[in-house]
Amino acid sequence: MLIEGLKGIPGARIYGITSPEQFEQRCPTLSLRIGDHSPRAIAESLGAQGIFTWDGNYYALNLAERLQVENRGGMLRIGLVHYNTFEEVGACSPPSVHSFRDTNKFASQDFSSGKASRFGVSSLH
Repeated sequence: MLIEGLKGIPGARIYGITSPEQFEQRCPTLSLRIGDHSPRAIAESLGAQGIFTWDGNYYALNLAERLQVENRGGMLRIGLVHYNTFEEVGACSPPSVHSFRDTNKFASQDFSSGKASRFGVSSLH
């Protein structure tokens, strides 16, 4: 549900396994980038909506450097746990995904002020 929704965002790149046939081989945490948008800005925006994610390299500096994302703010990290409900996963997918899909709205967001837009996720730094 989450991966399929995120795959529909223009410019989204999910790092790791994305094939449903291989989901049993992955953990419920994923990292992604959305075009050239700042992972921190997206995390802060999602946080304002009560969707808590992380940004950066998550102590995997060598991996972030090898993926060539370290100098661009790393990646956005979304983690699910056993007590997350489908509604919570949906909150990180359908409404937010539809917002991200509207690339004109997303591209026009000014994240430099540190104020959140309607995307919502909070950086846990």
